[in-house]
Amino acid sequence: MTTDADTLADMHQGGTVPPGFAHDLGNLLTAIHGYATLLAEDLPDGAQRDFARRIVTATEEARALAATLPRARRRRGLRVLLVEGRPVDAAPLEAAGHEVARAATAADAASAVAAAAKAWDAVLVAGDPPGLRTLEARCRMAGLPLARIPGDADAAGLLAALTGATA
Repeated sequence: MTTDADTLADMHQGGTVPPGFAHDLGNLLTAIHGYATLLAEDLPDGAQRDFARRIVTATEEARALAATLPRARRRRGLRVLLVEGRPVDAAPLEAAGHEVARAATAADAASAVAAAAKAWDAVLVAGDPPGLRTLEARCRMAGLPLARIPGDADAAGLLAALTGATA
């Protein structure tokens, strides 16, 4: 679960708003617009009616602005860092909608985790690459799940390792 600070940092870094944010903002502005319109119609001419009309105009402008907000795309799957101590066919993970990044060594993966742990949802390790203990320690410190892929893993084994890492 992300904190509000994490969400704001992601929005700033990516230049987007979280999925659903613009929609929720539009819903709120629609409600405000509707009530302000009813109020403007019911009030007699004067300062209060003018104020209600300004609210209507402001919400119309805000709704137009909200429609231009860059939206983050919803991810279907997880972001997986795959450490290839032995060759692995990651196509089943990608076919299941997961984003896969590859690291040739455990040391490369440990550096990636140390630099940007929030970039990954899980780390999968194939084989027994040198530097695995360092990677395991970095993942523990970052609270990032790590799973070993069995030596004879096929597509089902990859998905099972991923499911076990993120459960």
